[in-house]
Amino acid sequence: VKAFYSNCTHTSEIKRQPGSLLKPLVAFAPAIENGLLSPASIMSDAPRSFTGYTPKNYKDEYYGDISVREALKLSLNIPAVEAMTLVGVENACSYLSRLGMPLTESDLNLSTALGGLTYGVHLRDLAGAYCALANGGTYADVAFIKEIRDKNGKILYSHKPALRRVFGEDTSYLITDMLKDTALDGTAKKMSVLGYEIASKTGTVASADPQFNTDAYNASYTSAETAIFWQGNLSGRALLPGVITGGGSPTLFAVNYFSHSPKPRPFIMPKSVVELNIDKFDLDVGNVTLADENAPYFAVKKELFS
Repeated sequence: VKAFYSNCTHTSEIKRQPGSLLKPLVAFAPAIENGLLSPASIMSDAPRSFTGYTPKNYKDEYYGDISVREALKLSLNIPAVEAMTLVGVENACSYLSRLGMPLTESDLNLSTALGGLTYGVHLRDLAGAYCALANGGTYADVAFIKEIRDKNGKILYSHKPALRRVFGEDTSYLITDMLKDTALDGTAKKMSVLGYEIASKTGTVASADPQFNTDAYNASYTSAETAIFWQGNLSGRALLPGVITGGGSPTLFAVNYFSHSPKPRPFIMPKSVVELNIDKFDLDVGNVTLADENAPYFAVKKELFS
């Protein structure tokens, strides 16, 4: 951890609901890791019930058939829950545990896909999980102390991070590439002013009163560093005006921070990922097929696959 700042005391100890920040971690990445989805896969974004659980999209807006890439970019709830059902709740939740976010028995349900946890998570846990995506799928335990030296410069303590492979490099890169789109023209589009490659995800925790939210987040990372921005309060009460969402002021905080950081190198696509031309017209009717090699440019869409 390079820096931690808050204008509330004890912020480093509290746990809050993470909202949509969990969607890439517990829904889409596990589904890609298990070979069940790709960024081009078509999902149905329409109101429905999943074994008694009936999620709704923000403002009750639905898009019908939509690709995984677009669903993540717009942070849609229905496709995230469907992705979790494809993987299986227990299997999907096991990825969170491996990312340093231990869950309770009561968290083994579909609402976890949307960040609805019994006790919530620490901000540092979210940072560690997003660092794993930036690190090609390898998780390192989060630490505030790198080393301790005595007055003569002798190293008395050196932190040796415990590394754990959670996602494959291909899965992490595909999620990163989709979150780059989120920063360009999705829920975190305010990040686009930076002019370099950055992956970003927003999250908003609503309350029973639509005029107020409890928490708002932005999680962003480059090839060099990861940062989490949170707005909320220690009590957990719904005190944020409803206009404050993750794509608003938390994302502006992120823009301000990264605009003062050195320009990072682009993300490096691993050899386990390929870019293919797919048939755009087939995609429009819900089918993912390779484009004919002689297809005109307007009938072709490029997409990444494991």
